[in-house]
Amino acid sequence: MKYIKKWIKSPIHIMVSLMLILVLGVGSIAFFTDMESIANIIRIGNMGIETEETLDGLNKENIGVKVSGNTACYVRIRVDVPTVSYEDAEGNLHQAMIKLPGVDNEITASVWKNYDQAIRVSQDGKPFVWEKKDDGFWYLNKTLSSNETVTFIESISYDDLFTVDEDGNKSLPGNITLDMLSIPITSEAVQAENIPVGDMSGTDAAYAAFQYVAQASADSEG
Repeated sequence: MKYIKKWIKSPIHIMVSLMLILVLGVGSIAFFTDMESIANIIRIGNMGIETEETLDGLNKENIGVKVSGNTACYVRIRVDVPTVSYEDAEGNLHQAMIKLPGVDNEITASVWKNYDQAIRVSQDGKPFVWEKKDDGFWYLNKTLSSNETVTFIESISYDDLFTVDEDGNKSLPGNITLDMLSIPITSEAVQAENIPVGDMSGTDAAYAAFQYVAQASADSEG
């Protein structure tokens, strides 16, 4: 199994962003230089997030998030599956197929693009719910900590993608390239402690926490 750390917002690879700086590390970060804004200091614990996935060529399995450290945090994830279509050796049309937890039938990449039904997961006997918000991210309804892991997608596969010749050489169909089939995955975390979310709970609280950090980051740059 190959585990890939995906830190913040990158099409394929992961780059460190300001938000990650805000949620990692140990100590205090003041969002405002004004000393009267001391109440806006956020105490930060030791935490991190990993995107977990099992790779088999272009196919992916067991996509989810794993949180490390001792600080509870809200998490969100986004998986952008290309909607490119391709023909197999017999001329049948295909797209990437996605298998979701608790859903019997696979869905196509085109269906996934606009999919917004809650994804319910049972992980180690605990129930979790992923919900999609307007920003395209899926938010988890509970905070995670202490190496907790939650699955998001069971598998993404490109069925009958390659044509194999008599010598065993594989080739892609038509004008399809490997870059066109890459699946960007972004996972993010923000600490739960000292992040004001009002009376919100579940995925609404997670969304509010990320919005708060984003706004605080923008204000600190202003």
